Order: sequence, then structure tokens, then C-alpha cells
Amino acid sequence: MKDNLELLLDYSKEKHLGKIITTEKKIDIIPIFSESWMSNNFDLPNIAISYLLDSYFMLDSGRPDLGFREIWTSFNNLYNQLVYKDIDYFNQKYINVSDNQAISYFLELVENKNDNDIKNVFNLYKNKIPYKQFSFLANIILKGLVFEKSSLPEKYKKIINYKNIRNSTYNFIKIIDNTYWKKYLEISSCSIKKWILCFDIDKKHKDKSLKLVKSLAWKIEELFLKWETIFYDWDEKHLCNIENDYIAMKFLLKGLLYTTRNTSLHWNKISRSNSPTANKWTLESSIYLYFLSHFFLSIIFYLLEYIKKDELLSINNKNLEKLTKTLWT
Repeated sequence: MKDNLELLLDYSKEKHLGKIITTEKKIDIIPIFSESWMSNNFDLPNIAISYLLDSYFMLDSGRPDLGFREIWTSFNNLYNQLVYKDIDYFNQKYINVSDNQAISYFLELVENKNDNDIKNVFNLYKNKIPYKQFSFLANIILKGLVFEKSSLPEKYKKIINYKNIRNSTYNFIKIIDNTYWKKYLEISSCSIKKWILCFDIDKKHKDKSLKLVKSLAWKIEELFLKWETIFYDWDEKHLCNIENDYIAMKFLLKGLLYTTRNTSLHWNKISRSNSPTANKWTLESSIYLYFLSHFFLSIIFYLLEYIKKDELLSINNKNLEKLTKTLWT
């Protein structure tokens, strides 16, 4: 905090850059683009493209965490177009279409296509998830369960981003509720301090807390890499599995990406690369999130017929190669 105050007192771009974790490797990406866009007759999604260009600028500047936010703004603009394209569907089901509902509709469209090529590309991205993301999910899930089951007023519980994960993988959360949560509740508590939702763990239980989070993170990693894992509650076993690619997509898009987006924009969290505890694994995590969200954004461009399927696959196969070269793991 002292470093940030000194920077505020005497700000310069150079000093600011010196405090941000960066990589010597150039973070390179193949942009979402179609040759057909060069035609004057082609009606382009100009707002989405402008935010997409901003995201490329942030990525090239070594700030994939900020680029991720711009990707989501572009994503938001395009899934609204999906809604308008099939507004009758929503008029029948909903009065107002929320972000969460629009994302669910996007996933439904992808599932209905049942395209093996898209599923194969998705699984290649899925298998590259850095461990730090599993740790992030484990933290959100355990803290979310504590908040949800607390005696806090309901209006505070509604802002917990954990609900995005719970709603995308209810059976998974139910198993964690029966295993990890009980142990975590013994060492944790939550409260409202100065209008901020706070989570507390006694110092003497810090090590136990870290072990529980790490253990759950390994379980989530095993679930994604092997499609199933076993949780133990004393002598009782709980089998948890991912039944198909679309459940995995839902977990990653709504549980990981949408939760990360909401956490960085609306919750009491500092930007990843600007955190005092940031390290190379933080940066790697931000790079991965950028590439994964870029993949989902390219699918929306495809569903709206702004790019062709061969362009979608070419862009992402090349970007998977670039992502592999950029990641440390």
C-alpha cells in the first residue's frame, strides 16, 4: 500500500510500469478477422470490434488482465445481438434478459450445434488451465458457501460471485458442501465492516485454510483433466463427474470467466497484475483467461455469421500454439 501511495504522490507511467509484473515473452495472438469484412457491403459489429481492438492494445502492453475486461465488453455487446436475433425466444421465457440468461442462451446455441470441431478446440483450451485458476475457484467456492450459509441479511448474499459457479455446477457444489465446507466453516467467519463484505480466518488456522483450498483445487483439477474425481466424507465416497463438453463449457464460461469478470469489476479485489502479491503465475493465469475468453468471443462472431467456421478453427488452432509457447507450465 505504501508503494501505491508514493506513486499517487509522484505519478509517472514509468514508475507505474515498474510496479507491474510483466513477461519478457511477447504475448502474441491471432486477431478475430474475416477477409469478407473488407467488402463495403458487409455490416460489421463496430462497437464489439472497437473493444476487441482495445483488448489487443492491452495485451500488447503486457496487461492481459485489463485486456480481459475489454474482451468481456465486446462479448457483452455481441451476446446482446444474439438476444435481439431471437427476441421471441426471450419474450416467451423472460421479461428482462440478464447477462446470466444471455450467456446461458449462447451456451445453448453452441450445444445445439453439437459441432465436434468446436468441442475438440475447446478441450485443447480446457487442458491448458493453469493450477492458479483451480485455486481461484476453490477459494470462491469455499468462501461462497460460508457466506451463503451465514446469518448475514439476504441482500448481502446476493452479491456473492460464487453463485455463478453454484448455478453452473450444482451437483458439484452439493458434494463440496457435504465434505470440504464443514471443515472450512470451523475455521472461518464472515461479517460486514464499513459496508464491505469481509471474510475472516483466525491466524492460527491459516495453514489449515491453505491446505483445504489446495486440496480442493487439486480435486477440481482432477475433475477437469480426467472428467471425474472422488470426494471423501469419512468413510463415504462421493463420485463427481463432468458428463459432457457442454457442462465443462458452462463451468468455465460462467463459473470461471464470468466470475473472474465480476470479481475484478464489482468485488473487493485488486487487478491481478497490479496486486502486491502478483508473480509470474499471476501473469500466466491472466494470459490464459484472455485466450480462453477470446476463444468464446470468436464463437459468438461465428454464430452471428461474422466469420466462417474455417476461420474460427484457423484462428483458434494458431492461438493454441501461441498460448502453449507463452505459458510457463
